[in-house]
Amino acid sequence: MTYKETDYPELLREIHRLGQEAKKPVPAEDLMTEVLRLQDAIPVYPGIISMCLRNLFEEVSVKDLQPGDRVSWAVDGGRIYGTVKEVQADGNVSLSDATLLTQSKEKKVKGPAEKFFRLRQDVLKKTWPSLVFEE
Repeated sequence: MTYKETDYPELLREIHRLGQEAKKPVPAEDLMTEVLRLQDAIPVYPGIISMCLRNLFEEVSVKDLQPGDRVSWAVDGGRIYGTVKEVQADGNVSLSDATLLTQSKEKKVKGPAEKFFRLRQDVLKKTWPSLVFEE
């Protein structure tokens, strides 16, 4: 059986879909932590992991939140993602480890440019060139 004949390609597509979904964006670190947790629990069933990821988020009201829940919600053109620290009686929610996730078509950055990290588009060619086949 080749890799393509397994359920792993579908798992990768599901991870990509979750990363692209605008309604419920989640930092990649948290998404991959959940994927790895599922993989540790059921290592030979990537198809089941894909199905689980489709249900990774559930819509809940403020009254259903508990301390420790990881949540995401829309604010001012972006999304806040973090861990519920406290839910107050008036409906306000305190978060820890909160991240504001925003997306823009273009962003100019000013300041000292010391280090940039670029996502390599040719990593397979650089790492293992004999596996790169011309189309």
